[in-house]
Amino acid sequence: GVVGSRAGLLARSSVMAPERKLTKQEKAALKAEKAEQKAQEKRWKKARKTWPQLSHDAMGRHRARFDAINTTNDGYLDGGDVVRVLMDAGLPRDMLKHIWDLADDDGDGRMSFPEFVVAMYLVERASAGTPPPTSLDELPPDTFPRMSRPERPTTTTTTTEVPASEITAEDGGEGSTSSSWPPVSDEDAARRRIDFDTLCDAAGNGTKYLEGAQVVALLTETGANLPRAHLKKIWDLAD
Repeated sequence: GVVGSRAGLLARSSVMAPERKLTKQEKAALKAEKAEQKAQEKRWKKARKTWPQLSHDAMGRHRARFDAINTTNDGYLDGGDVVRVLMDAGLPRDMLKHIWDLADDDGDGRMSFPEFVVAMYLVERASAGTPPPTSLDELPPDTFPRMSRPERPTTTTTTTEVPASEITAEDGGEGSTSSSWPPVSDEDAARRRIDFDTLCDAAGNGTKYLEGAQVVALLTETGANLPRAHLKKIWDLAD
């Protein structure tokens, strides 16, 4: 009985013990935190009008398109494949380059499915009149469904250079003549080599390859007066 009474007394005393009061600084911090949460919710609500959540139908469309292009089934699209899709949208080149930079999260010059979804989302919003954001942080956190990145396959890529002597006028297409497609002079080849090396050095990726976005910017700048269909065909021929 004594033990039980003492246990009951201890239980009652612990329940009745007053909680520690918050200090003024703690109260102020808690108030500020709640205010920031409310403000953030208001910002996301406003942003949602500009950046609506990606629908399941749109996700299915992007998945089907990604799978159709990804013939290697390695979970990634080459930069050239993505560039062709982006150019089909008919948006200004600087806008497409910005979209590429936003979507290519790891800057590896190719795109996983989550990155492709971001690119397609921004392209469709831009086509509807909404310019891409400065940063993806401007989009509400639930804009895109949860998507996991595939593991990077360990592969070795072997490239074979084609001697200039093997590229003939016949490669120009039907009706091509040698006068239409004169050989590239040594001076022109040297100048292109310098341009190429300069762009590679500027990219700072330690390779002798240009990313798709760099080439798109160069093509659209050099061929500013050419139709987009021509630029796309040039890319297809060169890549």
